[in-house]
Amino acid sequence: MAARALYESERPSLEQLAVIAGWRLATVQSRAGREGWQRSEPPKDPGGRVARVIDGLLGEIEALGFGNGEGAVGLDKARIEAISALIRTLEKIGDITRSNTEANAKERQITRDADMAGFLRRIDERIVELAVGHAKELVRKESPGREASADS
Repeated sequence: MAARALYESERPSLEQLAVIAGWRLATVQSRAGREGWQRSEPPKDPGGRVARVIDGLLGEIEALGFGNGEGAVGLDKARIEAISALIRTLEKIGDITRSNTEANAKERQITRDADMAGFLRRIDERIVELAVGHAKELVRKESPGREASADS
């Protein structure tokens, strides 16, 4: 299991590393502490995480009997059912990914629409300010004696 986790780019635990190295768990823990091992953060990108899960599931499907050569194993009913279950899981992951992508797109569109509405509102307010200022200027030029009443 630990070798497969490393091979499939999963994040192996210290227990798995101990099995691979043939060391005691305490030895691995001590060495990790002494050398300051840092576990990298899993990707925050959901697409990357989903891709890793899909790769793992495809590996499971291949391991169930899609090999060729000497190591190939025939497909019995249990293996076929396992493959079918894994394929359904992949389909559900695809559906979830698509719905999340669509939801994110809708959310981004709503945000863009709100931003655009804010920009247009500020432009409209500025147009009104300029129009009022221009109207006051016209009134002041047309009737110099009414300047005080135009400002009020």
